[in-house]
Amino acid sequence: MPRGSTVWAAFLFGCVAAGCGDLTLTDPVSMDTDETVPSLQFQTQLLTLPEAVEKWGRGMALEEPVARWEQSWGESSSDAERTRAELRRAVASLLVDQVEKEELEGPLAELDRTLSGVQNLLGDDFPAHLSPALESARHERDRARESLESADVEATLEHLMAGGDGLQSVTPGALATELIAEAENQLRRIEGEGSYSQQTERAQRLLIGARDALERDGGVVALKRAWYAVRLLDPASPGTATDDAPSDTR
Repeated sequence: MPRGSTVWAAFLFGCVAAGCGDLTLTDPVSMDTDETVPSLQFQTQLLTLPEAVEKWGRGMALEEPVARWEQSWGESSSDAERTRAELRRAVASLLVDQVEKEELEGPLAELDRTLSGVQNLLGDDFPAHLSPALESARHERDRARESLESADVEATLEHLMAGGDGLQSVTPGALATELIAEAENQLRRIEGEGSYSQQTERAQRLLIGARDALERDGGVVALKRAWYAVRLLDPASPGTATDDAPSDTR
């Protein structure tokens, strides 16, 4: 997924239903345009590695791969995805004997319904910064369908988890974590140059607020604060934010 502050202004994704609070929407995907950074919210329950372990791996001592999966979302994008791919392969091979082919029809339908909702909302031309993750999720959905038709349970499970991870990667919490890491890198550069300013101090406060919101499951708020922090720290950002930045405690 592309990095850099200039790609975050248009559309950014919302949260999976389990983490969204009290949603009453009937469509699988909706757009929230009230925030400075718009987001999409998913009403569907996507199959990710922790959900697969919870459903089929109880009593199998798989706490370590689940913890490693969760930890990966705080790492750099390329390294994190390689880690998750390895974990998905390992967990799928361990769970395969616990899963009946018919049990994967529901998760496949949920992934398909979610992607159909995204297409209905955004059309076929996805925004450039969302396209890689969405195209990857669609590819994994297609491969999961093919694997299920050939009764390859292990491959189906792996592709379903990969599709869920693809959509998870564009939720507010995941994007906020990535932007926080980007802002921290910029802060280290500024610290090395000794070029602190009022904007730098404001960005530091916003980052503290972003981390706090993230810990309290406030993904949208965390994303908004992290996005402004990156803008404040990036001299190349068009119209560097000052007065339009949100309160770090609001």
